Amino acid sequence: MNTLVYRRGEKVDWIAGSGARLLLWAQVAALLFLAIFSTWQRNQIIHLGYEAEQMARARQEAGQTHRRLQVEVESLNAVERIEQVALRQLGMKSGQPNERVYIPTPVGVAASTSPATNRLRVTDAR
Repeated sequence: MNTLVYRRGEKVDWIAGSGARLLLWAQVAALLFLAIFSTWQRNQIIHLGYEAEQMARARQEAGQTHRRLQVEVESLNAVERIEQVALRQLGMKSGQPNERVYIPTPVGVAASTSPATNRLRVTDAR
């Protein structure tokens, strides 16, 4: 087992040289592992960049859709539009002054003075 190998005219013990060979193979394996890991890591960074870009684009589109829907809701809630739908589609008529009933506003609640909105706002009742 302890065979001698000749290298450039000198005798080299096969067993004594196996430690150096093992160290060399370990270094080559470690270098190969680092190269593969580095490539994988770079690919992951690129992939996550693309994914982040797609998410930003989707968020921007969702914001545009949200703004468009808000405009639509405001137009559907407009008092003038509701009055037109009531008159034209539902066949309702405007009430005469003697047919109108005014309900008093509860304490702590103020009616909106804007004709465009007919919402109630709660005020601080201290």
